[in-house]
Amino acid sequence: MMLGRRRVQIPSAIIAVAVSTGLGARLRQMVGGAAAVVHAGSVDEAIETVRITRGACVLIVVPVGEESEDIRAFRRFRTLYPHVAVVALFVEGTSSHQGMLALGRSGLTDVLSVDSDLNPNAVWIALARAYAQGVSHRVWEEFQPQIPDALVTLLKTALRVGEAPLTARELANAAGVPERSLRKLCEDAGIPSPQWVIGWARLLIAAHYLEERGRTIQQVAELLAYPSSCALRNQLRRYTGQSPRRLRTEGVTRALCHALERSAALTAELAIQRSLAVVAEDQR
Repeated sequence: MMLGRRRVQIPSAIIAVAVSTGLGARLRQMVGGAAAVVHAGSVDEAIETVRITRGACVLIVVPVGEESEDIRAFRRFRTLYPHVAVVALFVEGTSSHQGMLALGRSGLTDVLSVDSDLNPNAVWIALARAYAQGVSHRVWEEFQPQIPDALVTLLKTALRVGEAPLTARELANAAGVPERSLRKLCEDAGIPSPQWVIGWARLLIAAHYLEERGRTIQQVAELLAYPSSCALRNQLRRYTGQSPRRLRTEGVTRALCHALERSAALTAELAIQRSLAVVAEDQR
């Protein structure tokens, strides 16, 4: 039984590299409006396309041989974009096991075997895995910030939808609650506001992109629709106390996760102090 499109989340853009016209058309039919499918004639073309594409997943046909130009180009791609999800299509009669091993050494998210057609279930499962390997996965699996559970829930939601500018109402819709309930949740949990959560989520997403050598801070600012690269630089400096240049050298996401822990601890302490002050006032 085919997976329902609404039951899984997939990347918002799929860059299909050197995929035949027939497979490309079938892929577009399968994903429908859930993702944009962009054709790239080569890995080098995909390098340029990824630079200007949010939430991209690359589909690449496994080539013949382990030292072809396609393999060398893929190594360049991985040097520039180590965090972009890549699904390899092993096409019977076209791809080789040597090519598969060579791609695998550079890093793949998943592999699909293809004969004359694409298996819809397999494609959706692979794309769902690709989506799961994004910024939220890196934040929780690699860095495991120590923050309150209520903040974890909201921040995960904001990371899922925060690649574009986000309002409190849009965050509430993504969380499946009325905006008033979202604000009450923040108040009860000692979280300053929904906008505070959104600001952190947007910065963590920016950090995810900034850790890839193929992107400049200006390109990341444009990709995520920040007002300007200066606005992104200033926000990074304000939240971490470090320059963007130093952050990129030492690890942007790690630094932001540590800064988030400090900020969450401070806001929790302030919330406790306010509660104690209210109790003291009531007892007078």
